[in-house]
Parts: sequence; C-alpha cells; structure tokens
Amino acid sequence: MLNKLQNWDGKSSEDISRIYKQHHMDMGFAERLFDWPNDDPHIQKGLSWLLKRHCDNGATFEAKLSNNLLPHLKTMPHWETALHILQSIASLEISNDQLKAWEQFIRLCLAQDNKFVRAWSYYAFAVLSRRFPNYKEEARQLVEMALRDEAPSVKARIRQMQEQGLC
Repeated sequence: MLNKLQNWDGKSSEDISRIYKQHHMDMGFAERLFDWPNDDPHIQKGLSWLLKRHCDNGATFEAKLSNNLLPHLKTMPHWETALHILQSIASLEISNDQLKAWEQFIRLCLAQDNKFVRAWSYYAFAVLSRRFPNYKEEARQLVEMALRDEAPSVKARIRQMQEQGLC
C-alpha cells in the first residue's frame, strides 16, 4: 500500500479511492493508517485521506492507535493532512493521557490561515468538549467569537454544526 501511496500524485481522488478499495479489507489495514513515516508529508497526506475515508465508512479507533498520530501533530502537518485528521476526530478515541496533545493540535489548527482547517478545528473542539465537559464553556465561547469574526465559509461550517446539534 505504501508503494501505491508513493506513486499517487497527491491530487487524484479517483486514484486514492482505488487504493482504499484495494486495501481497506486487508489484515492490519487500520494499524497501517497510523504507522506514519516521520519525514514524508506526501505519504502522511495519503494515509490521512485513507483514515478519513475509513472513518466516513464507520470505522472507529482506540486510543492506542490514535496515540501514534500524536508525535506528528506537534508541528503542523500539511494542511490537507491536518484537515483529514480534524474531520476524523469523532472516530478517534482520545484518552485522558492524550488530551493535552490533541488540545494543542486543535488550537494550532484554529490559528491557521487555511479556512478549511480553521472551520474543521471548531468541529474538533466541539467533539473534544462533548467528551471532556470541562471544555464545553470554552467551545461555546469559541463558536460565538467565530460567528462574529470568522470568514463566511467558516461561519457556514459552524452553522452546519449547530444544525446538527454539535455545538
């Protein structure tokens, strides 16, 4: 699978979808989604895309697997990689031991220039606040501030979240 990701052009959703279809039933597929090379943002982007697709198809992951992502979140990954992770967070178990690292990643994403990343950061913070209620008031305040100050596209995503009862 990694060879196919290395040959992926980084853009073709058809090609990466084909990789997913060919491998998602393989033994150990889920574990490979979290076995990221430290120095290859292209592979990380592909693996994060596959992770998101797997989550969209109903997969959930224990904290011991999501723990493997934490070293890669300390510095901002490629914006698309960050986006896929933020979009997948509802399917990732987060332990109390991991909470601070996930919080730091989400806060880092909230400050990004990319509007997609920022929009999904609010989602991720809302997910975090549902699991860890001590973040609930801050999540509410962030949403209020975003609806006042953010770009229209970010506001639209937040309104969708509100309609879905996420915040």
